[in-house]
This record gives sequence, C-alpha cells and structure tokens, in this order.
Amino acid sequence: MTNQNPRGGTELQFEYLRKYVDKKLLDQVSICTSVPEKIALDSRKLNILWQKNSYDQPNLAPWFQNKENHKKYDWYVFNSNWNYEKFRMAFDIPTEKCVVIKNGIDKIKPRSTKTKKKIKIISLYTMERIECFTGCNAKSYKPQYRTGCVFIN
Repeated sequence: MTNQNPRGGTELQFEYLRKYVDKKLLDQVSICTSVPEKIALDSRKLNILWQKNSYDQPNLAPWFQNKENHKKYDWYVFNSNWNYEKFRMAFDIPTEKCVVIKNGIDKIKPRSTKTKKKIKIISLYTMERIECFTGCNAKSYKPQYRTGCVFIN
C-alpha cells in the first residue's frame, strides 16, 4: 500500500517543532521552509526562513544572490553548521540574523554490540542533490520519481 500522506525531512522536523515548542510562541512567527517566499511574508509576525536545502541549488541561488532579499526575513535558521557556513560564504547572509538548529530525531534504543546483525541505512535526497553527487540529469525523471535513495549495507 502506498503512503497517502508522505512526509520528508522538512515535514518531520516541523512535527518536532510543533511537539516541543509552545504553540503560543509558534503563533508569533511565520516560518517558511527552504524556498524563500513560497509563503507570503507576514508584516504582523517575525518572518523566519528555515533553510534545509543546499546553497548551490539552482532554484535558490538567484534569490540569495540579490542582497536586497536578505532584508525580507527577520531570521534565517539553518539545519547544520555546514549549511549555514555555505550560505554565509556564498551569499554573505547577515550573520546577526542567522542561527543553527540541528535536525532532531527520537531517542534510539541502544543495541547490543554483541549482535552480528548488520545495520542498514537508507538516505533520501532530492534529485537536485543526486544530480550533484552522480551527474545524472534530474530533469529527465517524472516528478513523482524525483526523490533518490542511497542504500548502505
């Protein structure tokens, strides 16, 4: 059966935010994820761009290259120090408006080190990142297949 309500990293992280941050506080901010201005800026709230995409994605770079755009958000939140540094170096984002909040997960029960079972990891990427890593042309994929998987045994 196909999941009728798929969630990616952004949706999962938003769930954690709603789970651990007081609703009254969240009601005071407008959070746009990854793609600048995909939701309208709200003049009555603090506007936050929660950036999870790579700095070199072609759909983002033009917006960030225009320094006038940097004034539009009150805060820029990045999901890793690496991501923050890349945006800062590439686009000179104002550091006083930036903060890093790392991605979180639920606690994982420790496993015995005596087991011989392999741990299998699945890492999912947007096709733009797969294209970056492998050189394949993401645009040749149908939209419903534009997520790539890397399996590690």
